[in-house]
Amino acid sequence: MNATIDKAEYRGTKYLNLRSLNLVQLPARLIESCEARLANVQTLHLQNNSIKFLPDEFGFNFRHLRSLALNENGLTSLPRSFFFMDQLSFLDISGNDFSAQDFPAELCECKSLQILRISGCNIWTVPKSIGNLQNLKKLCLPNNYIAALPLEIYSLSGLERLNLASNLISCISSEIRFLKQLLYLNCKNNNISYIPPPFVWSQLKVRTFLTV
Repeated sequence: MNATIDKAEYRGTKYLNLRSLNLVQLPARLIESCEARLANVQTLHLQNNSIKFLPDEFGFNFRHLRSLALNENGLTSLPRSFFFMDQLSFLDISGNDFSAQDFPAELCECKSLQILRISGCNIWTVPKSIGNLQNLKKLCLPNNYIAALPLEIYSLSGLERLNLASNLISCISSEIRFLKQLLYLNCKNNNISYIPPPFVWSQLKVRTFLTV
């Protein structure tokens, strides 16, 4: 691991891979050095570790990140400093347990996000502030306990892919007609009892619609 950090520091690399290293927290040396030497990192892989928390200054120290993989760790919350990462376009936090906090509202301040993956995180609700993510193109929320979506999600006019598989959703709102760029909708393994009539779908570009 130290060799990986040394290499990143020496080359001033924009890519840092710390996946699958059995980490339980971020290396102190990484945090201490990132302001001076790793401030230009744009891609950070931390998936498949056992990280329980991120330091409060994480978002500030890595404010130039564009891609962040935190999936399959032991996270239960995210630091408020996430809003500093105003260039972040890809984020995967799947396979963590946010049951105590529910949907991490801090994410809704990352307004440059284009791809957001929150699969299997034990979340029950999606906040209204999801509407802040106007650049979002792909939203993956499968394997949670979501029963309904806020109306604000239908304001994401650039959304192309929406994965809601394996939740508790019982109906698809006719408001979906406002997702004019939607190409893919996955609602498999829900309890869908209502879908909008054909004239609603005729207004959309959906090519793939999975319900069973």
